[in-house]
Amino acid sequence: MSYFKKLSALLCIFLFCISLAQADQEITTKFSEPGKMCFSQTSLYAEPNKFNNVMLNHYLIVSKENHFKAGDVFVGFRLKSQPQTLWLYDGVNWLINNSTSNPPNAISLNPFTHLGQFLQPVIPISISNYPIDVSAYIGDGEILVGYGLR
Repeated sequence: MSYFKKLSALLCIFLFCISLAQADQEITTKFSEPGKMCFSQTSLYAEPNKFNNVMLNHYLIVSKENHFKAGDVFVGFRLKSQPQTLWLYDGVNWLINNSTSNPPNAISLNPFTHLGQFLQPVIPISISNYPIDVSAYIGDGEILVGYGLR
């Protein structure tokens, strides 16, 4: 019985020494190249030909040269029949901006720029968090989405 104890102890020491010897070796792992992922940039949720319960999500794609730079996202709405009036979205409410400055600087939409106001490569934007009736704006309304650097 003591022979088997000595043999198993010796075997454990031997395996431990092998694992220590391999711990000093550098292990290199080669990964395959990143793949591409396709998704819809804008998703409109509504029943066919019914615009009284619409939800809209959009993914803003930031240019590669502007990734992780300080900036703000802007979501606007205007009517083609009233192009001088611009509504800006602050993440919850639509606020009117009659400013003639270009670009409008009344509202900075920080809810869409996370992680300390740095522009991520892809920024998800929910323009309506609940179903809204947009039937009055068909053919006249347009939503503008963009970003600006600080």
